[in-house]
Amino acid sequence: MEKTVKDHIIDTLECLPDNGLKRFKDKLGETPFQGRKIVKRNLQKGGSVKVAGLLIGTFTIKQAVDITISVLKAISEAKLADELQRKTKHGTSEMSSEKSVPGERAREAELQAAPVTGPSDTSPVTSSAPAALRLLKTLHLPPQYP
Repeated sequence: MEKTVKDHIIDTLECLPDNGLKRFKDKLGETPFQGRKIVKRNLQKGGSVKVAGLLIGTFTIKQAVDITISVLKAISEAKLADELQRKTKHGTSEMSSEKSVPGERAREAELQAAPVTGPSDTSPVTSSAPAALRLLKTLHLPPQYP
């Protein structure tokens, strides 16, 4: 069976020296990535499997690999970072994301393709209309007048 990206991250974290996983978790918990970070409390008691799961669950697979590599370099584990990069170099393009996390690639594509818009409302409601009237128009309910 082919190894997943998560497997490669777990293997890499298990290769860290004695205090390395603790240093990795500490650095990971204090560093935000693209405005998000994994809460230190969630990392404290976790081993390499839990940490890899948190990375994959919080970020995309490609981001999880990039973040792992970045943190490894930050804690002076460049050799392990280079090894992970080598093992997953084709992992983010050749190894299917769906093998690692079912539906991840489809979910990412759906989120990227979906335009960020408000509710579709073709009625002529202006921004000066009261909020309740705008809400009623959005819900397509007729306004009630006393």
